[in-house]
Amino acid sequence: MNCGTSVLAIWSIDAPAAMQRNVRRETPVAPPSTSRPTRPAIAKREKTTRATTASLARPSPKLPPSTRLSRLLDEQLASAIAQSDSEWGPPLLSQGHLRGSEPYEDALANRLQHSIDDATVNLESVFRRLDAAAPVELGQLSAVAMEIMQELVKDLDLFVSLGIDLPEGSYLHQHCVHVAMLAMAVAANMNYGPRAIMDLGVGCLLHDVGMLRVPGRVYEQERELSSDEFDLVVVHPIHTLTLLEEHFELFTMNARMVAYQMHERCDGTGYPRGLKAGMIHPLARIAAVADAYVALVSVRPHRPGLLPYHALRHLLGEVQQGLYDARVVRSLLKTLSLFPLGSFVKLNDDRMGRVIRANGANFDRPVIEIVDATGVPSGRGLIDLCRISALRVVSAVDRPMVPG
Repeated sequence: MNCGTSVLAIWSIDAPAAMQRNVRRETPVAPPSTSRPTRPAIAKREKTTRATTASLARPSPKLPPSTRLSRLLDEQLASAIAQSDSEWGPPLLSQGHLRGSEPYEDALANRLQHSIDDATVNLESVFRRLDAAAPVELGQLSAVAMEIMQELVKDLDLFVSLGIDLPEGSYLHQHCVHVAMLAMAVAANMNYGPRAIMDLGVGCLLHDVGMLRVPGRVYEQERELSSDEFDLVVVHPIHTLTLLEEHFELFTMNARMVAYQMHERCDGTGYPRGLKAGMIHPLARIAAVADAYVALVSVRPHRPGLLPYHALRHLLGEVQQGLYDARVVRSLLKTLSLFPLGSFVKLNDDRMGRVIRANGANFDRPVIEIVDATGVPSGRGLIDLCRISALRVVSAVDRPMVPG
């Protein structure tokens, strides 16, 4: 399925008709109660959703001039794409990796969170030393990507749930870790093999280091960037290549292409080269979707994060406009579900639940855990909406607020 395929065509082969009807309409946000965010807070989210959609009208960025390294990668692009295809290899995940109504293991969740924290600390050190032109051991990034991949196969849903749960005030290195986690999970659901997923992870970990060289750190502004400021940000993939020039031999061609191309868009409106789908590396197309989703749900200095459901709906709209590879976004849906992992939903019997597991191609019928008005689990186990046809999700709701 190529870039620009209609949203409904993404799942038209095997998705239930009920879900296709659901995607044609906007799912309402449940009204607030005393234990949920206030009406002004929800209104601010809805205003943010409209503002984000309006930002699609942003004119094409002013593309930066090429450099020796960017020209080298441009020349190597065709062979890199061929290399990626030849490295498809045996899939990382087995066909039976879905866990149904199995709950998360607390011990595994704790180990995984520890791994995420370690990866974030290690990457922060790498970014800091690169920015200061200090000696740095970049070979450790492969070890970080390997550890992330090993955690992925233990419980994909738990891995993704933690990977898309970003703390407020996230920094560049935290963003890169979470983008790497989501991208690697999406690639695993696309049946990529370990070697390609490792390359994807390393490229994602490094992709934003060039932001450290953006003049005035304009990306930290507490307002929407002007066109001139955005043009400064557009150069950061070139800055990334410059910062990594002395260490190029440590990274595979696939990893280099991910870091260089993941801000390109299938319709040619991306950067730094304004390339269209056929000239964008397949792994970079995966990274682009993961990066966009993580950015949308993240709190930024100038806006709150979107509800995960609204972020996914926004991406689906951009697939219709031709920005992303529809096959990648289909895999994102399989990975997250239409109501993304970790988010809260209201059921047609007025109960509230938290999404615990995705259900493959049954995008709108995830596995949920019933919670009370403060988000505390009811203790009644998990409900697989694929097995109870009378129950369905009627709306996405904001994360409950614990009183006090």
